[in-house]
Amino acid sequence: MMKRARRWFTALLAIALLMPAVPAFAAPQPTTVTGKGMMHFIVDGTEYAPPEDAIGGFIYQGGYTYVPLRFVAYILGKDVNWNGEAKRVSIYEPATSAAKDRVEAFREAQKVAESVIEPVTAVTKDVLQIDVVPEVSYVIDGVSVQPAAETPGLMVSNRIYVPLRFVAENLGYRVVWDGKTYSINMSLSEEDRIVKKYRALLAEKRKEIQDEAFDLLEAHGVTLIDLNLNRVSDNQLAELRSVAAVRLPEIEQQIDEFIGAMEDELKAANASTEQAQKMRTELENLLKTIRNALKMP
Repeated sequence: MMKRARRWFTALLAIALLMPAVPAFAAPQPTTVTGKGMMHFIVDGTEYAPPEDAIGGFIYQGGYTYVPLRFVAYILGKDVNWNGEAKRVSIYEPATSAAKDRVEAFREAQKVAESVIEPVTAVTKDVLQIDVVPEVSYVIDGVSVQPAAETPGLMVSNRIYVPLRFVAENLGYRVVWDGKTYSINMSLSEEDRIVKKYRALLAEKRKEIQDEAFDLLEAHGVTLIDLNLNRVSDNQLAELRSVAAVRLPEIEQQIDEFIGAMEDELKAANASTEQAQKMRTELENLLKTIRNALKMP
């Protein structure tokens, strides 16, 4: 009997060691917060309200405003992912048309139809059951950033809450707090607004160029794999090069016009043109990839 019990114990121990580790958060603690449900969130002049099934924004110890992660990402036009096991927040441009539609639908649904912002006469205090999630990491538009230790992640009713100012400022927004009305105004600088506009246009331009390249290959009965493995006849390659020799200079001209327009807007705003040059490099690298695939100089 003792041997059998020992075997069971050994088997259970082995299974436990093989199971993936689950991050251990602190047990939920009753925590007093202020301003729950009182705040106004304004982005470039438009007010948005958190979903009705969320607690909404509140002020956590030390005076930090916390909001649901998805709420702040969506009202700033971004998509988002929360990896609870890795304790990682990822905020990024919507990658597909469906994702863009989802974000825009959320923004439209959460717009405040009749925004009434008045001085606050009494600030509410509430007790919430809060899980503190330390050392949450953030990847915002592909860049890893880390908040201060005093602004950890918070888990409330199984929903992750994040420090609003930290997220918004890392997305290029200027954040202004009005304590009289409990309003948070978020607005892009003119430079960031221009960069954001052209970054969206750049995504469209890249897709246009890529789609045209794939259409060209398909029209000649060639795939990208065929090119990479040199499974293309001399005639097919000659035809592709002939078309590319005419089309690539035209695309280069379009890139010059696109980047030139962006530079003009940035200069008019007395802003640096560095971002425009980065976008030019991205597009030029795309054309270089096409030339290399066709073995063109």
